[in-house]
Amino acid sequence: MKTLLLLGAIALSINVFAQSKVKIVYDLSVSENLGGQMTWDEAKKACADYGIGWRLPTKREIKILYKNKDKIGGFYVMGYWSSTEGNSSLSLEDDDSAYVEFFSIGRGDYQLKRYSKHYVRAVRDAPIPYGQRY
Repeated sequence: MKTLLLLGAIALSINVFAQSKVKIVYDLSVSENLGGQMTWDEAKKACADYGIGWRLPTKREIKILYKNKDKIGGFYVMGYWSSTEGNSSLSLEDDDSAYVEFFSIGRGDYQLKRYSKHYVRAVRDAPIPYGQRY
């Protein structure tokens, strides 16, 4: 019985610790930075690996993150990937680029998914019970 109680307490503390790194803004859960700079495919995988329901933010959502960057905290003054695909001026074929928001200037551009490396914040639609709501 003591072992089961101890395991339950450890699981609860790990769950609370992991979720304390998540912020909630406009009913959108926002992760911490997921590693260093990475390609778009690596970014999608990092979001999926973060857990069920986590994904890259859309162009609209990444702009919401930028507008709330001081409340959320921890952003690098660099570019962050979104899930919104399109074409950049360097595109060789359709949909080989994705939108990146540059947190240094609050504007973005389409960057080549295979060659460009940017930072990543995962989002999910349903807010979690822990974290801070802004």
